[in-house]
Amino acid sequence: MHLKTIISAICLSGLLFAMGCASALTMSAPRVEEVTYGETGVGERINVVYMLEEEEGMYTLSRQPYCKETVEEIQLSRKRTRGFIVALCELPLYGLGILDYIVAKIYANASEEELGRLPVASGGVVPCGDVEQAPGEKVLLQFPDSERVKELLTDDKASLHLEELLNEKSRDLQINVFVKNEGNILYIKTIDRTYKM
Repeated sequence: MHLKTIISAICLSGLLFAMGCASALTMSAPRVEEVTYGETGVGERINVVYMLEEEEGMYTLSRQPYCKETVEEIQLSRKRTRGFIVALCELPLYGLGILDYIVAKIYANASEEELGRLPVASGGVVPCGDVEQAPGEKVLLQFPDSERVKELLTDDKASLHLEELLNEKSRDLQINVFVKNEGNILYIKTIDRTYKM
């Protein structure tokens, strides 16, 4: 019984001497699972951002769709590199501690195995699609000073005809512009009439 134990110990010592402790510890260690993240992508559409632009007194409404950002979650199984301190101790003894640790690192990297990929929400929001004109949208104009509200529709070219409203004599110095979309009222911008009067 003792002879078998001695022979086993000699064989194990020879194996460790041949390939180094760090390599042996890395090879005999259990596999661990970890998650890394790959490329980002575009998920489902969640909302639209509206923009009102003015050019020579003509106002045009446009919209930019936004989507959820996704990221590829990659599940990996691999061996972790072990025995760094042992490799440092081998350095003065065998002079091969660094080589042993490099071999252990190479083995750990080579043991990497991909278990699967899954797109998950990253929590971010990204523009998805081109900015497009917004014809036929319901626009609400709020006049804070006189407490009036006026509802308009953008025409086929997504234009708002505000000439009469901007040129009329009234005490309203500002007009707040909103879009009514799917039951929501979204603030777009404030038109300042201070310099137009």
